[in-house]
Amino acid sequence: MFFLRHKGGIRTIEDSLSLLMEKAKEGPVTIGTISEILSGKVRTLLLMLLCLPFVEIVGLAIPAGLLLAYIGIRYALNKWVFLPNFILRKKISSKLLTKAVNMILRVLKKIEPLTRPRLSFHKRRSQRIFTGLLVALMGLVIALSPPVPASSILACLSIFFIGIGMFNDDGVFVIIGYFFSSCYFAYVIFILHLYLKI
Repeated sequence: MFFLRHKGGIRTIEDSLSLLMEKAKEGPVTIGTISEILSGKVRTLLLMLLCLPFVEIVGLAIPAGLLLAYIGIRYALNKWVFLPNFILRKKISSKLLTKAVNMILRVLKKIEPLTRPRLSFHKRRSQRIFTGLLVALMGLVIALSPPVPASSILACLSIFFIGIGMFNDDGVFVIIGYFFSSCYFAYVIFILHLYLKI
């Protein structure tokens, strides 16, 4: 079970995401409201996961990618994700938010039996900095990728597995995230090699 700390104690992530769903039924939800519901230290990781469903939507990939890059930098610095008021006031349509939350809930349900606290190397300060900067780089990749379907899929998979791994203290998932990052860099090097040979 995935848990989330908030002012009232401890509740499951499913409870928090279900609360988001209830808010979405009332109409568009501000980013400030989302941030408030996803309180606690893991808010950074949950915001990271919430960004992913939007990266393949035309017009949203750039802001989502830049937000992921910002989240990665804040994580590397071990700082809370501070968002300025003009961003907190931005609204996300109920349809998009419901789609994103449903996707995350389905994924969490499927991977719950597979993940558990293990290999705590990622808690070290040096490793946290490395992981945060890697997430930031993958976020920039998503923001700058051409608007072609699945063009940034490797970067998304990297962020997804790192997010789940850091969220549930599962070093194995973090390593899988590193693997997908390596695959992306290998892919870029291969494309550059082909381009230079032409």
